[in-house]
Amino acid sequence: MEPMSKKDFAVFAMTLKSFYPKEKNLLGNTQAMDAWHLQLQDLDYKILMMVLNAWVATEKFPPTVADLREGYRNIAGKEIGEWAAGWEKVQHAIRFIGFYREGEAMESFDEITKRCVQQLGYRNLCMSTMPETDRANFRMIYEQLAKREKKKDMLSLTMQENIQKIKELLNNDQNNLKIEQKEAENA
Repeated sequence: MEPMSKKDFAVFAMTLKSFYPKEKNLLGNTQAMDAWHLQLQDLDYKILMMVLNAWVATEKFPPTVADLREGYRNIAGKEIGEWAAGWEKVQHAIRFIGFYREGEAMESFDEITKRCVQQLGYRNLCMSTMPETDRANFRMIYEQLAKREKKKDMLSLTMQENIQKIKELLNNDQNNLKIEQKEAENA
């Protein structure tokens, strides 16, 4: 998928303005146009127009960039399953794959379910005598991870890459600080 061109964005902007003619400040200057284009340029033009048309059919007020990105994600984003389906996969793995084949069990899970099971501990789940508590904990973790994943999916790839770079820099800085502290203690 290639970035949305300025020409396609101009058509999108004019369509948006035509749907909400009373909103005089909606994309009313070059800076606003550039800012919106920057935030939406990674999205496919045709899908974004579908999102806009769906929005106008159901909403009285113009969309924000976040509204458009969320609508786009709902149409074109990866599907994140429900926690109950993930829990069923875990129960199936415990029953049919078992305690000793943890690697095989982990491979059978989707990414969010796998992260939940890692946090709870696969073997702990297999040995547990409190399935209701495990289920509740799994649900809480799953819903938090799914929410984070949905938010992350709404960000442009460029933004995701920049955030990852910042995290790596911060981790490196923290690791360097720990090394310096240990060296100072040993000196």
